[in-house]
Amino acid sequence: MRKVRLLFSIATIVLVSFTTSYAQEGKATISGFIKDSSTGEVLIGTNILLYYDSLDTRTAPYRGAASNRYGFYAIPNVPKGTYVLIFRNIGYNTIISKVEVTVVTGTVRYDVDMDEEEYKLDEVIVKGEREDKVKISKCIT
Repeated sequence: MRKVRLLFSIATIVLVSFTTSYAQEGKATISGFIKDSSTGEVLIGTNILLYYDSLDTRTAPYRGAASNRYGFYAIPNVPKGTYVLIFRNIGYNTIISKVEVTVVTGTVRYDVDMDEEEYKLDEVIVKGEREDKVKISKCIT
């Protein structure tokens, strides 16, 4: 019985020390809600890209996410630093903004209101012509 208690105590101490060291690693979560600026409706499926310090589209983004059916997004495990966030959704203007993560742990809240993109299309003319010839098919018996 003493050996079991001793093993349990050692396992608990090891587990707590690993948990504490992981918590001190210093990673936060960037999260928020994305809405339509004119209607206030949530935007589903908005793509969010997170780049280090500057926007270099030749390199892959550090992390990414998409908004859910409530317009909510979350990018976990982000270390302290300056980042560039890009929000893209079809039919809306792309938003590019800098975000500073200053907390060691916790959440950095960043809500976004997106403006609809205006499309201006040129006139489309459809032209059709009718043939005057009558085609008769014959049945062969």
